[in-house]
Amino acid sequence: MTQDDIFFVASILEAVARETDNRISDIAQQIGRKNIRTMMELANVSHCLPTVQVVTETIADNHIQRGRYAPFDFTNDKQLPRPRAIGKVYARLVADLEDDPEQYPDRLYDVLTSVFSEWVSDYSSATYYGSRDEVLYDYITGALKKSEEEFDETLKAAQKRREIIKANRINE
Repeated sequence: MTQDDIFFVASILEAVARETDNRISDIAQQIGRKNIRTMMELANVSHCLPTVQVVTETIADNHIQRGRYAPFDFTNDKQLPRPRAIGKVYARLVADLEDDPEQYPDRLYDVLTSVFSEWVSDYSSATYYGSRDEVLYDYITGALKKSEEEFDETLKAAQKRREIIKANRINE
């Protein structure tokens, strides 16, 4: 599995959430880890289909009902970010958090079902507009904060991972 697969699946799930007036966390929970993994395994084929078709099939196959969540009340001239833009945020974060591509589906599920997904859905907040490093830091310091010891371990691992990412970008 690749970062492109994460991007595709996260974008589809965001589109499903918007189409059905649900939170993306609710969509991820309803679809489940197993089906997110299946979606990622099939992403290299599914991305050739029209997005509307994949969204419609995902809604039907998972029996997703219309919700009551409407975060998109933009009465000013602001442009609502497209689902693909949101998918990109999630894809980068998952790739930055996880070294093992086989674990991408589980990590995507964890991110989508955390409080972090609410932050990304708030387009007036800094989370959506933050740099890749800021998004990673926000996730580590906020969404995973459970105990001080676990927090410290997670933060150290993220900082080490961030150093590796920066070194790889410099060498590219």
